[in-house]
Amino acid sequence: PLPVARAGAGEERGDGTTVVARHHLTTRTDRPKHPRATPSDVVCTSVLEERPDHNPDVRVVPLAPCQLADYDAIPIAFLVTGRYEVEGGSLGSVVAVDPPWTKNYDQVSTVPSGYASQFDIQHWGYLGATVDGRLVGGATLAFRSPEFDLLEGREDLVHLVDLRIVPEWRGRGIGRRLWQGAETWCRLRGAVELRVETQDINVGACEFYRRMGCALHSIDPTAYCPALDEVQIVWAKTLAP
Repeated sequence: PLPVARAGAGEERGDGTTVVARHHLTTRTDRPKHPRATPSDVVCTSVLEERPDHNPDVRVVPLAPCQLADYDAIPIAFLVTGRYEVEGGSLGSVVAVDPPWTKNYDQVSTVPSGYASQFDIQHWGYLGATVDGRLVGGATLAFRSPEFDLLEGREDLVHLVDLRIVPEWRGRGIGRRLWQGAETWCRLRGAVELRVETQDINVGACEFYRRMGCALHSIDPTAYCPALDEVQIVWAKTLAP
């Protein structure tokens, strides 16, 4: 297993909102759960990310099922300090949240290693970002999964289900490297669009997806239960061949 680079005690920072995102895993409830499976096309070697940036030692590689526990160990929590005003079908200004509070997707949803117990993941991809052999980030890509409404039953769309970075490595280009690796993964499978879901409380993630070239795909204030008090925001990027 890969060692996970960890932040010291008390180093969880609100600026991590730029690099953590999670789909709440809302699915078509009329579909049965698929049997446990493992990705058939995952290899542990080839580097998918080639473009240099200010972290030249970062490598983005596929993760094997045996490495997913290390992926799970990366914190995904972030500090909510603001949220978008939703005006019809568009995003308005960001209003401050007082007092700020911590959002931790792992407390309300499945960790990456648990997806196989809920979904058919034989076509999914798991990517890891490593620095000097230490795991500093991860991403999960759902592909050919008809139970995901965002994929519309199509086989040419990919859904980025999870993106997380070790807190002390946030804001240092790891998210960009993982996104670029995800785009490469999609193109190798003939996908024409990459989609990702986040929420109105994850302002930093929305800004990150805009920087990655995504356009606003949809806004749905009714996607989640009222008690959650969050608005679903879906971003999409058309992929050039």
